[in-house]
Amino acid sequence: MKKAMILLTVITLAISNVYADANKDLIQGAKNGNITKVRQALRKGANINVKITRGRFKGQTALMWASYSGRTAISKLL
Repeated sequence: MKKAMILLTVITLAISNVYADANKDLIQGAKNGNITKVRQALRKGANINVKITRGRFKGQTALMWASYSGRTAISKLL
């Protein structure tokens, strides 16, 4: 039972890291106007509503970045 719980924890952490990376890629792609990166992040399961959690841009989303920067193709995609 203990081994099963450890295995489940490891799998859960691995999955969480994949989604965290996808979310990071989504934000970066939107910031940089890289629609390919945004599409890939969405395919990986990125949360379309993810917000930046710290720094001076805290609370902003990928859509906010894209629309503010005039990236209409990315804005429409999101």
